[in-house]
Amino acid sequence: MTVYSENEHDDNSVHSQTNPEVKAVINDALKTMVKQKKVKTAVKVHDSLAKMIAANRRMVKPYTNYRFTDGAWDEFLAAFDEVKDCIESSLMVISEAEDKIAEG
Repeated sequence: MTVYSENEHDDNSVHSQTNPEVKAVINDALKTMVKQKKVKTAVKVHDSLAKMIAANRRMVKPYTNYRFTDGAWDEFLAAFDEVKDCIESSLMVISEAEDKIAEG
């Protein structure tokens, strides 16, 4: 048997006691924030994708000078990491907001 301490500050029923008008305003604000987050993420991803494409072009063009391959590859991977990190962090925020909306 596992025993958990009860925290007097944990109130899991707060959302059920919230005034319906307040819930509606909060949910509308969260929905707007989710849409804004998606747009901001798309802008950030667009910029990083442009960096990826530039690095990729330097690597795949005919007669590529292999002396520059490593640098272009590093730029390509750095831009990829930017895209991945941006999307992952945005998805966490969006998911949390959508969970709060679903609560009521």
